[in-house]
Amino acid sequence: MSAWSVAASRRAAEAGDLETWVHDYLRNSPGPNLGLSEGLRRSRRWWLGPILLPLTDVERVCGPEPHMEFRVAEEAWEAKITSLSAGIQDPAVLPPFICEYRGGALSLRDGSHRCEALRRLGVSQFWTLIWFNAEADYDAGRRAFEALEVKPTLSQDEVRSLLESLGHGGVSELQPIPGGQIAQTFSCRCGGQPRIVRFATTHTRTGFAKEAWLAARFGSPALPLPRILRVGTYRNLRFALSERIPGTTLRALSPTQRARVFPALVEILHALRQADISGLPGFGLVDDAGRGLARSWSEHLLCVRDEEEPGDFFGRWHRLFDQTFLERELFERVYERMQRLLADCPEERSLVHSNLGYGNLLAEGDRITGVIDWVDARYGDFLFDLAGLDLWHREDGHPERFRRSCGERGVHLPHFAERLLASQCAIALDALRFFAKTDQRPSYDWVRATILQRLEA
Repeated sequence: MSAWSVAASRRAAEAGDLETWVHDYLRNSPGPNLGLSEGLRRSRRWWLGPILLPLTDVERVCGPEPHMEFRVAEEAWEAKITSLSAGIQDPAVLPPFICEYRGGALSLRDGSHRCEALRRLGVSQFWTLIWFNAEADYDAGRRAFEALEVKPTLSQDEVRSLLESLGHGGVSELQPIPGGQIAQTFSCRCGGQPRIVRFATTHTRTGFAKEAWLAARFGSPALPLPRILRVGTYRNLRFALSERIPGTTLRALSPTQRARVFPALVEILHALRQADISGLPGFGLVDDAGRGLARSWSEHLLCVRDEEEPGDFFGRWHRLFDQTFLERELFERVYERMQRLLADCPEERSLVHSNLGYGNLLAEGDRITGVIDWVDARYGDFLFDLAGLDLWHREDGHPERFRRSCGERGVHLPHFAERLLASQCAIALDALRFFAKTDQRPSYDWVRATILQRLEA
């Protein structure tokens, strides 16, 4: 491993020696920056990182553009960017960016060439070290910048070391599981038993203790939730070790194989509708003790427009309207339509999974063997999960199938169309701001086109 890699800087940070590493890198690496090292030594600095941040959150100070603080000739700039791009096989072996915190902005003081080369290679996030010139700025900025991290990127060696320290037996067959927007997931065997371990940053809505409570309260043959064996923290991350349920995600099945499971999926929707939540208060997102955090379902859905605390995942997210491709006019149009629809929607109160997509359903044959990833579970309208299935997979006809099943069981569905569309507006609004924050333009464009099509139908 290179002495100047991201991993080397992380080790120095964990040892409390990040500032020494920074000066060693700036003075002794193949591309030294002696002037920056000398300037940093003139005053006390407070350091944070390495943190994985979107490239759009750092501001270059070097380049051929007229406004650059350190302007270079375009020919020389392009030659260096081309050379760097050709040599980058694994971005993780590069040094992290070094940024100065300036009144809420990040000024990229070392790494402008790396930043542009990574951008041209399609990389949207990279590891960053941040220095603060005042302790008050450090205290205010630490939680805010840590909140910009989305999905962890632990190595298999790091995961193996943690698992071995937990005392669940020898670790074997450790493999990453791709997919997911928030949690980093691995499958393995611990002491010969099949297990899943997941990691998430502390500021996201990922509450593994909440999942453990939900599994103990609602897990049953009708609603198969994986049992969580251990929750804890590792570095600045949360983790959960759970049993691994047999089965294949619906996402990995062929359309023909998936269709065989759809009757069982209807039964899962009914199990959620019928789950006993008596004695559990509130609406909306559920806390670790099973309490809903909102006073009503409409209040919960309407709060999607509100900004969050700086240390939360979205934080002061209205800045995305100015700094990303998030469109204010579009957001307001969808929000206002949802607001009108909610006036006709009853305040239903059932257990809602909230992310009942094909990646969170496991199946064998025609059975659903597991429903996973309950971190966004809430109390509210049971049609919310159906709305999500229909938003992402309209071609599979889930609303018609579920409505027919409800008719056979004598379950009345007042204002069915309004409730379905109101929920889809809420899901789309959350997805639009998420994809803008994480710089996922193709996903953003798909959601944009899809929800506009539903509104115009």
